[in-house]
Amino acid sequence: MHWFCLLLLCTVAATAEPAKPSKPTPGASELPKLDDKNYKAMVDLVRPTPEELRWKDIGWRNDLMTAVAEAKALQRPILLWSDQGNPLGLPDFAPSINTVIARKEVYSDPEVQELCKQFVCTTAEVWTLATGRSPASEWFHAAGGPREGGRAHGLYIFGPDGQNLGFHFISRPKPPVVTLIKEALAKWDGMVKEKGYKPKPIAAQVPGPTWPEVAAKSGLFLYVVGRDLPRELSRDLPREKADERRMWNHLYLDLSAKEARDFLPASGLAKGQVAEATVKRLARRYLVDFTKGNNSGYKSDAAIKSAWLTTEVVGTSGSLVTVRLHGEAVTEEASEGYVVPTTSPPQLLIYGDHRVDVPGVYGFACTLHGKAVFDTQANRFVFFELVGAGTRKGGRDKNDYLPAPMGVAFMLEGQYEVPADNKKKKKKN
Repeated sequence: MHWFCLLLLCTVAATAEPAKPSKPTPGASELPKLDDKNYKAMVDLVRPTPEELRWKDIGWRNDLMTAVAEAKALQRPILLWSDQGNPLGLPDFAPSINTVIARKEVYSDPEVQELCKQFVCTTAEVWTLATGRSPASEWFHAAGGPREGGRAHGLYIFGPDGQNLGFHFISRPKPPVVTLIKEALAKWDGMVKEKGYKPKPIAAQVPGPTWPEVAAKSGLFLYVVGRDLPRELSRDLPREKADERRMWNHLYLDLSAKEARDFLPASGLAKGQVAEATVKRLARRYLVDFTKGNNSGYKSDAAIKSAWLTTEVVGTSGSLVTVRLHGEAVTEEASEGYVVPTTSPPQLLIYGDHRVDVPGVYGFACTLHGKAVFDTQANRFVFFELVGAGTRKGGRDKNDYLPAPMGVAFMLEGQYEVPADNKKKKKKN
């Protein structure tokens, strides 16, 4: 895999080779090598850069009704970004291609960010909001929001009492979004005079966990990022779309305390295998091509051709135990009704805009490597990074159908961020 060699400039095998399954792994000869010396470079390549996370500077609330209450108290309008999977990402559910593009082209833009300061900004999962019966759905419908999920993707602007100030389908590109916001602000100015609103300042949102309530109850709550890795130009993705070659997306993995413990060797042992059920969950729902959204994983465990992960204690310090994780996963699944040939390579699936154009197979083959630190006193992981790198194949909605390199990284949310106090100390020095 020349692309991997070029990226990491290192393919030296690990000095402590973990135990491998007795049966040969399908496609293992094609997998890249990941070890202690090179896996961090892959983690850094996959995870979002500060520039790519600028869209979060807007300060998105994660709950519509919380935003409504705040808007009423401050007498301010509401800006709602609604998309499949929620733009913030959900456990087991990645946002759609609309979010992937809008994050960069719309909500990272300085002009848009400045305009958003006039609103209480929030997000929602479009299908849950449009078709549900929760208080948020009832408020949304009363404010004029559609009840059909397919028509509800986009950007909404409401007054604090549910007045509809405007809507733009799918929330991109930038020009119509800016037009919508400016027109909504003009309507709001008139409403302030007419209704006698007295808008109060909107406090800046303090950065923190995206889903703190879920994380607090979780045994291990991981932020998962999938990214298209650099590759040569190919006939299915022309040069003018080169920007799409680095597309990334995110979602979350919520594990129970028992599942979290699976990443540690059994008591008294220095080495072991991560439980099969936990590894299969990763392979079926997360080691998939979700970089451009619209992929909730494989239909069944039958897609998992091989998946294993070892865990080995490599260091201890007080209550902290460091483990090395290493493994492989190979998945492949056929579209409905397609029979995989036994004498020739199977046709790769071409899946275009929610319809199968050419029946076939799709999948991902990767090597997994990483390290994690478990605090035995707190009974929690305090650091976790695991990355899978390899080749995905077969179209999944907006993705390329030809084989291409991809990476998926699992991490604790915020573990790479530098605390504000440390930033101030660095500036002084």
